[in-house]
Amino acid sequence: MIVGTQLVFDDFISGTTSYYTSSAFNSLLGSGNKTSFEYRITPISGTATVSVDYEHSDSGQDWPTKKTGILSVATSANTVSVGMFADTDTAPLGAMARLRISGSASTIAHVKIIATVRND
Repeated sequence: MIVGTQLVFDDFISGTTSYYTSSAFNSLLGSGNKTSFEYRITPISGTATVSVDYEHSDSGQDWPTKKTGILSVATSANTVSVGMFADTDTAPLGAMARLRISGSASTIAHVKIIATVRND
């Protein structure tokens, strides 16, 4: 059963700075036992390498990494990259979850991520 589908990230990223999904989505992202993600990455200039890590928490204060590199994709200028990725780890998820999105040093890109959370 689908718990929810939501656009959880829609922003520009630059360089190696870490960006996070909004805390408004933490409960949704932690509420299911299966989560899939659709992404759309539009490089603004040059090449863009975008990486996504999956973090979870019970407290909302400390965020250990559940899965490093759940997504890593390289794109080039004027090439939009789209696709899907999922949390395939069977380890239990904390009560809340979030995504940490970052790029390579030369990355300037617009990143959109839609999440679908399921309880099966």
